[in-house]
Amino acid sequence: MWRNLFAATAFVLAAQSASAEVDQAKADALFEALLFPQITDVMARESTDFGLELSEGMTGLPPSAKWQEAVAAIHDRDWMMSQVRGDWYAALEGVDLDALLTFATTAPAREMLQLELAAREAMLADDVRDEAIEYAAVTIARKTPRAELIADLVARGDLVEMNVASALNSNLAFYRGMAEGEGDVTDDIILSEVMAQADDLRAGTVEWLYAFMLMAYAPVSDEDVQAFVAFGETDAGKALSRATTAAFDPMFEDISFNLGRAAAQLLASEAL
Repeated sequence: MWRNLFAATAFVLAAQSASAEVDQAKADALFEALLFPQITDVMARESTDFGLELSEGMTGLPPSAKWQEAVAAIHDRDWMMSQVRGDWYAALEGVDLDALLTFATTAPAREMLQLELAAREAMLADDVRDEAIEYAAVTIARKTPRAELIADLVARGDLVEMNVASALNSNLAFYRGMAEGEGDVTDDIILSEVMAQADDLRAGTVEWLYAFMLMAYAPVSDEDVQAFVAFGETDAGKALSRATTAAFDPMFEDISFNLGRAAAQLLASEAL
């Protein structure tokens, strides 16, 4: 399953008036400090894997050369980075970035971001992901202090519902792309199909989030994790969560739509 997830480590955005222009130098510095280029690359690999798996899931056959080319074109790295960066600028209009940059460049923040990136890259491998999920299930069942701390982070950041909403919107875009290619599927049918997936998406999101966070934050002290929890509850921390969503979600919805449209076209030509 394609997880359109960015683990929202709670950083600060202090929203002010939306009329001021963005200081692009500071926005770029923050973009780099948050490791968004690297995160985008990992997301591209996750989404590409999903796109390639569509062939077997829909036809029982491995992806054809034509389908591999289509998936690669949809995940053009330069286009993805341009989309994310443009939406990032728009999301930061009127924001004072100084405090945010100060926080994002502290040693604990840098360490946690690097650990998140490493964990996400590691979980691209099926065996690592399965192992992390199994470990998380055992840890949660035992109600260890770290599991309780992660549960607090997830709950206070509303990470499950935020990511489920993003995944549902991406799936909706995928089906709309397929409908455009097929031409005979109504919005009511699409919406019904997508909403039927909500419970499974929620369960998968919970599973993935706990596995990811328990792996990523294993070397981090409880105090540093607690600081992230507290930080995420501030108005500023919640604002960054919204800005991150605004930067990444439109790109993934475009990718999902294009994958759906390409799948319909190739299925119709029996070339998938």
